[in-house]
Amino acid sequence: SRAVKEHPDGDMVPEIERRLIVRAFAESRNKDALTLSQAGLKRSGLDRMEKSKLLYFVGRAQHRLGDAAAARAAWLDAIEALPLGYASLLALSRLE
Repeated sequence: SRAVKEHPDGDMVPEIERRLIVRAFAESRNKDALTLSQAGLKRSGLDRMEKSKLLYFVGRAQHRLGDAAAARAAWLDAIEALPLGYASLLALSRLE
């Protein structure tokens, strides 16, 4: 979004990104969800929880786009980023 580009250090950037990604999924814009998730992973100062969430979303987008191997890899990375985090639990449920 323009606001995120203009204010990349804002304290609500991770939440804004998450909402944009969720909306992209809801509207079946899976390529947009993937692009947004990958862009979020490039943001500096990313903490482990945000990294895990974004990796989970990458996996979800890859899965919807038909790339099961890439989805699996992203979900495993999400688990590795924060093993006991909520996004890791979601990723683990997708792997089963």
